[in-house]
Amino acid sequence: EQQVSQQLTGLTISNSLCWNLNSSKLYHADSPSQHINVYDFNAQTCTLSNGQVFIRTRPGTDPDGSCIDSEDFLWNAQWGGSCVVRYSPDGVIDAVLKTPVSQPTCVAIGGEDMNLIFVTSARIGLTEAALAAQPRAGNLFIYRADVKGVCENWYKPSFAIAKIHSL
Repeated sequence: EQQVSQQLTGLTISNSLCWNLNSSKLYHADSPSQHINVYDFNAQTCTLSNGQVFIRTRPGTDPDGSCIDSEDFLWNAQWGGSCVVRYSPDGVIDAVLKTPVSQPTCVAIGGEDMNLIFVTSARIGLTEAALAAQPRAGNLFIYRADVKGVCENWYKPSFAIAKIHSL
């Protein structure tokens, strides 16, 4: 029988949860900390180890949703930063995609050719003046990319499948 175990504690706003292409690394951010951590991930035991800071965002900018592309680079939407940033596997900024809104919330790569970048955004907490300056806040933005995305794998522990079937 499978067991659920807590791996991280003391979190306030959990974000950026994604794995590298071979599932040996897990990326995660507690957004107010203004950094993304990377952990070694053991897919057999579903445990984390060797956590360290992967990247730090600029002051006033919180890491939000992330995804991995076909080159194993991490894309991160940066709340308060008006951008999505692409990081190499060693944490170096490779590209910055400026957004017309201050609060991009998540990034995904898809489309028929897996070359469209989808960026969601938020309006919450913006003043009337900020909303007037960025009237498209809260919209979905789609950009064409030179890199390809990957289909994401879904983790389905056997106990969850068994429970679903017993309903």
